Amino acid sequence: MLVDLQIGRPRINYRLTPGVHGRTIRDMANLSEQVALTQLEDRLTSAYVDIPPDRIQSAMRSAHARFVDSKIRDFVPLLVERRVRADLANV
Repeated sequence: MLVDLQIGRPRINYRLTPGVHGRTIRDMANLSEQVALTQLEDRLTSAYVDIPPDRIQSAMRSAHARFVDSKIRDFVPLLVERRVRADLANV
């Protein structure tokens, strides 16, 4: 961990510092995205009870595939949700 001498508080180098249980910040972000997508699946399954869960999962996989190469991952779950809801509204 680096210390910022001007402020006197720790400054974290996100690329090199292991996080929880040896995970890096990137690993934690990927985990966070997966948690958000799992929660999204639960919300969509509850909201669209007339649509089979496998159809919802398929729509989610398709929407998520569009963002696989995205460098900034913060908004991927939100973008997936918007695409899936638009797709399911047309069913």
